[in-house]
Amino acid sequence: MKRAFLSAALAVAGAARGFAEPQDFATYLNAMNLTEVTFAGYIKYDDRSLNDVDFTYYDVDGKPFPVTMDAGRKTREKVQADCAFSSIMFSLKDLCRVTGTGTVEIRGSRIHLSIDRVTGLDTPG
Repeated sequence: MKRAFLSAALAVAGAARGFAEPQDFATYLNAMNLTEVTFAGYIKYDDRSLNDVDFTYYDVDGKPFPVTMDAGRKTREKVQADCAFSSIMFSLKDLCRVTGTGTVEIRGSRIHLSIDRVTGLDTPG
């Protein structure tokens, strides 16, 4: 019994040490690029945006991520119509709530969200 416990403890310690090894930065970024994700947060559409990105996703903490809308024309047009907001001063409660699935795209030092499917879209108010 003691021997089995000791063997298990050593195996866990060895596995933990394996996780502690630093990973090459480029390898890490390549591994994370195009990772499938689910998301729940906020979205706005601004065709007058100064950064050439019309859609922006905000996580629940308000961190912005540029969006590529790959969910189809009907979904894109619905988000454009229901979630248009061009002011730079806003609160998350002013934006549409959105849930769905997509992929993370790492482009240089920027993280983009490519939305493949919208499963929920609630307008503010």
